[in-house]
Amino acid sequence: MTIPEWPLRGPSSEDLQKSSDQDSTPATAPRSSRRAQRQARERRNSVASIITPLSKTASKTAVQPVHRVYARRPSTGALLPNISLSTAQPSMPPARNLPLFVASIGNPGATYANTLHSAGHTVLDQIRFIRCFTPFQKDRQLANGLVSTPVTTIPRVSLIPFVKKTPLTREVQPDEDNWTLWQSPSLMNVSGVALRTAWQKWSKQNEDGILVVLHDELEKPLGSVTIKRGGSAKGHNGLKSIQAHLGNTQYVKIGIGIGRPTSREPAAVAKYVLRKMTTSEWDVVGSCAGPVIELLREVHEGKR
Repeated sequence: MTIPEWPLRGPSSEDLQKSSDQDSTPATAPRSSRRAQRQARERRNSVASIITPLSKTASKTAVQPVHRVYARRPSTGALLPNISLSTAQPSMPPARNLPLFVASIGNPGATYANTLHSAGHTVLDQIRFIRCFTPFQKDRQLANGLVSTPVTTIPRVSLIPFVKKTPLTREVQPDEDNWTLWQSPSLMNVSGVALRTAWQKWSKQNEDGILVVLHDELEKPLGSVTIKRGGSAKGHNGLKSIQAHLGNTQYVKIGIGIGRPTSREPAAVAKYVLRKMTTSEWDVVGSCAGPVIELLREVHEGKR
């Protein structure tokens, strides 16, 4: 068997030229594939033309975060943007109410309790009850009158036996009823002596305080309420005594109407005002506490 002899040389230049020509000649692609490639290239170019300007603008201008404040609409409860909250003016503190020294005049003791002449005491009792003030207690510094003030002490209960906790204390807020209720310990006709002593003592600690006198009024219908600053006593012996002892001191008078007997004789009038009120009369007089509270608030707000 004869083995052929292979030439010991590389490919010739002609062979290399043929192979390069074959590699450089691309295969003929179908017409449909060339159309698809052209459409894809156009889509890429159109997207690039949109994204490029936006990216350049975004790089130049930083996006600031937006903070919104929402408020609840009262009618529907829906949350709505409230732009005006950011520019709203700060709320003003509540106006300070003037302190009042509310003094009722009448006849003291169980004998004259709930009589028409002591209608001022009856109404002041109801005011204390409605406003939840402290119980009436005798105060020696205020001419031994019965005094009631807003509650400023809150007791605390200890869970440990035989251990007492110090009660909490609070101050009367500027927008609260800063009233001192005072019942005269004197008889009606000499009310001015004790009231002058109590008022001078109280007004030293409350320089801007206002004196209010609560009294019965014979000429007015039962249960009517009147208010007046200054003026004459109109025959009321209690108001005459106050004017004689307070001098030029300005004060507010609130009258509680108690009606009038048919006879104008002094004895009949005295018997009428010193008798005990009936249940229906007491209800009418006691119901005057509400209107009187409203008038007192107008006084301490400076409206009267």
